[in-house]
Amino acid sequence: MIDYKLVHATVGRFRFRVDRLLRDREYASKLIALVEAVEFVSEVRINPAAAALVVYYQPKVRPDLAQSECVQCILRAAGLNLSTDPVHFVTPEVDAETQSDWEAEVESPLQPEPEWQRLGLPLFSLSLALLAAPLELPPLLVGAAIFGAALPWFERATDHLATQRSPSVDLLDSLWIGLHTLNGQFVAPALKTTLVGARAELRDQTTSLHQKEDQALVPVGTGLWVERQGKVQRLALLQVQPGDRFFVKSGETVPVDGQILAGTAVVNQQGLTGDPTPLLRRAGQPIYAATQIVSGQLQICVGRTGENTRVALAARLREQEPVYDTQIAHLQSEFARAAVVPTLLLATTIFAFTGVYAAPIALFQLDFGSGIQLSLRTVLLSALTQAALQGIYIRSAGALEALAQVDTIVLDQPPDTPLTATAIASLRSIGLDVHVLIPVSAVERQRLSQHWGLSLDQIHTEVSATAKVAIVTLLHNRQRQVAFWGMGIEDFPAFTQATLSLTCAGGGNVSHKAADVVLLEEDLRGLAQTILLCREALQVVYQNAALIVVPNLVVVAGALFWGLNPVVNVVTNNTTAFIAEFLNSSRPIVPPPLPEFSPPLATPVPVLSLPPDNFTEVESSTLQPALLL
Repeated sequence: MIDYKLVHATVGRFRFRVDRLLRDREYASKLIALVEAVEFVSEVRINPAAAALVVYYQPKVRPDLAQSECVQCILRAAGLNLSTDPVHFVTPEVDAETQSDWEAEVESPLQPEPEWQRLGLPLFSLSLALLAAPLELPPLLVGAAIFGAALPWFERATDHLATQRSPSVDLLDSLWIGLHTLNGQFVAPALKTTLVGARAELRDQTTSLHQKEDQALVPVGTGLWVERQGKVQRLALLQVQPGDRFFVKSGETVPVDGQILAGTAVVNQQGLTGDPTPLLRRAGQPIYAATQIVSGQLQICVGRTGENTRVALAARLREQEPVYDTQIAHLQSEFARAAVVPTLLLATTIFAFTGVYAAPIALFQLDFGSGIQLSLRTVLLSALTQAALQGIYIRSAGALEALAQVDTIVLDQPPDTPLTATAIASLRSIGLDVHVLIPVSAVERQRLSQHWGLSLDQIHTEVSATAKVAIVTLLHNRQRQVAFWGMGIEDFPAFTQATLSLTCAGGGNVSHKAADVVLLEEDLRGLAQTILLCREALQVVYQNAALIVVPNLVVVAGALFWGLNPVVNVVTNNTTAFIAEFLNSSRPIVPPPLPEFSPPLATPVPVLSLPPDNFTEVESSTLQPALLL
């Protein structure tokens, strides 16, 4: 059996996750050779650290046929056959039309462009445009160079017309470039292709840098000396399991998420948090993969390994880019698609009444969303990875958007502990209406009401599956955006009824396979901070929209009514898009701090002596292993 999953697909490109790529280099080599041999495939890339296979193919080929051929290659590389061997294949839950239109409108080609086409030809055309007047260059030569540099726009525009039977934003860009070039205004269109190409190149370099950073953070090595059931043995990282115990010393990197059992060390968590400031870590505290030990020595109990560590989950999100399912993206795509025809009609009407074509051409440069789309992708992906590094795995940007908009949360059966009181207080402090399902007596219900600061109507003693669905439905009928927290199979009906489903990944819980948001630890205290993170991410999206739309409207109006030079329009368009995508969107998202709460924390794990032969002082069975996501 071989596990694989289609995680991303658009015209001319798709990406599979193939788990075997994580551990089998020979398989990866065979797979590359097989896929490269397919006649319509133009490029193949493999990222072993993320178990990703990325395939670029000729866009004229039907996507289902291209993907089917790739699946055959995935199986043949493993010596399997699609018709006889079991496989595990999951299609992504993505609005394919929205994703395809969105990506087509962000000024990215259907296929990867060689560097000479992305930057070389645009720079050449810009050089000719700037030298055309002083050197009296033939207009035909300059125009041909500009049209060559703008070929990706023309291809996308015609492809969208042929496949979707409707005009796209690329058609407006193509008309703007073409009409200015035919009018002899060479500098503006040449500058546009150059700046867009430069942004695309910077975007790819940034992505490549992130991939290298992720690969550097993924634990590698020959293995660890671990204690398991009283025996010390050398194990490969893939064999290490939750509950195992091992030592790390100065100069080493922690390869798993776990809990410190003994010792004290100064550590560097820059790979996780971005903060290079050394921190002191001691027994009783958690520690995470990619943490570097600056000085000292620690004994650690393994909690999460491999692709289920925080850093690996963040890397998976960056590789899969699950950012196409938000309502914001859908509305933006719909607006961009709907605005094309009215823009064409308005420009034609202005030309018909005035006989001047310079002003109506300016309308074609209105940015209907390329900069917004790209900045939205950057912001949401940053927030998803930031949440994963903080211990909360949000499956997609759609779930992040829903979490930011939640105003009510229903908690199924939380125990009455100081941690629960702190979690409820923190959720209430950010404006959430908290409801708790807990089977207690009337007297205990009254006590919990006072202890948690909730009204009696917010504490429900009926906890059957039917009652859970009824409560969520009642809240929905009150126009509430409801998140439901549960940890069992019986919670699935409530999951489907709620706006958002939440769970934790430990303690024998199986509901994490269906939940939208998964807490890596059984601790709700971090949820409020993550909700604030999601809200702040949406605020950054709105800021970027204003940053792009307002200046572009001003310069287009200037060109329409006062004849503003189109070069000003190009510079404004690309500058605002650059600021939104690379500066405002890439900075760390910092939500406002939560107020301090007084309930005490859990009792820390007792400090143990540190010598390596002292592995058996803590029983592994007392430590709760976390389940795979």
